[in-house]
Amino acid sequence: LVMAEAQGFSGASIIDNGPSSDKVDVVFLGDGYTSGELPQYHADVQQFTDALFAEPPFAHYKGFFNVYRVDVASSQSGTDDHCAGTFVETALDTGFFSTGTDCRLLWTWSSEKIWNAAAAAPAADTVIVIVNTLKYGGAAQYGGYGVFYRGSSGQEVMLHEFGHSFGLLAD
Repeated sequence: LVMAEAQGFSGASIIDNGPSSDKVDVVFLGDGYTSGELPQYHADVQQFTDALFAEPPFAHYKGFFNVYRVDVASSQSGTDDHCAGTFVETALDTGFFSTGTDCRLLWTWSSEKIWNAAAAAPAADTVIVIVNTLKYGGAAQYGGYGVFYRGSSGQEVMLHEFGHSFGLLAD
């Protein structure tokens, strides 16, 4: 199913299990994917959706979820790295920040941009932001959204951040 274009964004329904009033609505957004990289973003969303619903307890409760993908194209590929002094122009203003001894905090300067993009989906109980970088990192806003990288451990980071953003769990 393809979502109607709204607020300048298009996207698709990845899992449709019924009316939003009866389901948990998960919205995927991407940052740092150029329009030419959107096919990679689509593949990433499918891979991360499959990983989420392969993991207990989500595997058992998959029927209680709807999943949407909103296509967000950035002018440049990648994300900011404040620790290395590298800056790129992305739609959702994500970037790496230092937390003291490392530079693994991957976050956004603009919650407003996250929620504006997510509003293009039919509903959003929680938002998952995949950042187009292979550098390890992530973070989450309790009761809101999680931001993480698309690299080799990205699926585990997504599950961890989803626990914070959706499940309101502490570390």
